[in-house]
Amino acid sequence: MEITHTDVAGVEVPFADDFPVSYGIEHSTHHVFVRIATDEGLTGYGEGTALPWFTGDVTAGLESVADDWIRPLIEGRTLEGAFTELTAFQDDFPGAYGATAAVEMALLDLQAKRLDAPLHRLLGAAVRDEIPVVSVLPALGPEETADRAAATVADGYTRLKVKADGDVDGDVARINAVLAELPPDGTLRVDANTSWGTYPTAARAIDGIDDLERIEYLEQPVGVDRVDHMERLWADFRVPVFADESVGEVRDVERYARDASIPGFHLKLAKSGSLRELARMATSARQHGMTASVVSAFGTSLEASANLHLAAVVTNLSAGVEICTDLLADVEGVPPMDQAPTIPVPDGPGVGVELGDSLF
Repeated sequence: MEITHTDVAGVEVPFADDFPVSYGIEHSTHHVFVRIATDEGLTGYGEGTALPWFTGDVTAGLESVADDWIRPLIEGRTLEGAFTELTAFQDDFPGAYGATAAVEMALLDLQAKRLDAPLHRLLGAAVRDEIPVVSVLPALGPEETADRAAATVADGYTRLKVKADGDVDGDVARINAVLAELPPDGTLRVDANTSWGTYPTAARAIDGIDDLERIEYLEQPVGVDRVDHMERLWADFRVPVFADESVGEVRDVERYARDASIPGFHLKLAKSGSLRELARMATSARQHGMTASVVSAFGTSLEASANLHLAAVVTNLSAGVEICTDLLADVEGVPPMDQAPTIPVPDGPGVGVELGDSLF
């Protein structure tokens, strides 16, 4: 099989509503879509996203790296040769996460279609065929956030996540408002995105939370270089503390396992650039007794579906996967993904989602 043509499209997708986080109010998300055609008539599709506050990347950069740098390396290559070229590129340009994620996904989509197998067969042995989903709430005022939480619970969700923005009093009020809306079996994860800074501030926030037993975990409550603070929070409060911004590849997992005692971390394409690397990270985490939480960085149906395939093989998965297509105003991909408390893993060949010609 030889790659004959590659199409690349950078797209900025608006949020359905403004999305406040600790880094500011976000109005849109950054995406690159890739379509790879072969001489055997197969087509592979990939999507990469960027979180500018994590990596500094935006839509134009995603598109330029994929089109100007990676496309010439893989066109005319066999599928195996294209994987080799992409791996070499990742070694030379380790920060191009979104673009490399999109190209790798398209190549994996091709490989799985060639085998007439779902994508997750390339990542490991599936341990589940449906994935529990966590509904994500932005850092709005306590009353508005509580109203959204109540509507989400009415839709059948028992696993929620709420953003913090660094205003400790406001964060505590928001967290407690959401806890009050949870069903008896509900859990809440809290994402501070480093905004609580250090142990003393994070400890003050945790002290104000009404029901710590229903907190699934606190996500990156302190700065990325405050590994010892994360460990101390976990030891002192016995509330699980997960890393996000500070973990992007296997060696980061190994560093946490060696230097600190925390129970888990996030698997996110936007900061690793590779589904295969995420699968390896999950395996490493399992070996060290850590939990892995699969999170789609505001991907549309294609990227979200790829994350379902990943979650299917992660034995040490957290309580649920964050699939955030409901937060976007426009969702590319056919078939579109309907948000639900539980979503089945696609069982057809490849990722299971294709992109329309009009996108390119």
